[in-house]
Amino acid sequence: MEQRRHFVRVDTSILMSTKEILEIPKMWGHTATLYLTSNEVNFSFNNDSIETEDMFKLLYGALGTINDSLNEIKEALNLDVDFMKKQQVNISGSGISFFKDKPFKEGTNLIVSMVLPLELPILVKAVGKVVNSPKKDEKTGKYFTKVTFDLIHTDDRELIVRYTFKRQREIINLNKEN
Repeated sequence: MEQRRHFVRVDTSILMSTKEILEIPKMWGHTATLYLTSNEVNFSFNNDSIETEDMFKLLYGALGTINDSLNEIKEALNLDVDFMKKQQVNISGSGISFFKDKPFKEGTNLIVSMVLPLELPILVKAVGKVVNSPKKDEKTGKYFTKVTFDLIHTDDRELIVRYTFKRQREIINLNKEN
């Protein structure tokens, strides 16, 4: 028997956005490995008698540093996270399918940006191609679109596969409880 799928697929809800592009870039340097570091703030709490006001100052400083780092990441990736919306998807290491308000033509190239809710949320970007003529769903009035990933960093694909297995375990555990 021939195996048609090489990756596990899972239905889930994630933050994502798509952007139509005219052609697939020759080189793709985006990767999900994003490091949030700061040399300015000491995050350790070794002293049990730390004052509440001092703790708030440390936390406020840490949150400000994280916010600045996130803004730098958004600029470096040319990403407007405000346009990302939580939506239902079917995802695997080879592609993603989702509902969209407008149809994309078969063969359309897209940049797909996703936030995978792992231990720490991770941004993944991939370049893909629409592989079906989107069909309008009668219930939602939206178009069901399937995209295969043509350009994706190996580490990013592994993160997607890791997320799909994590999500499957969550679904299995929910079914066991019910």
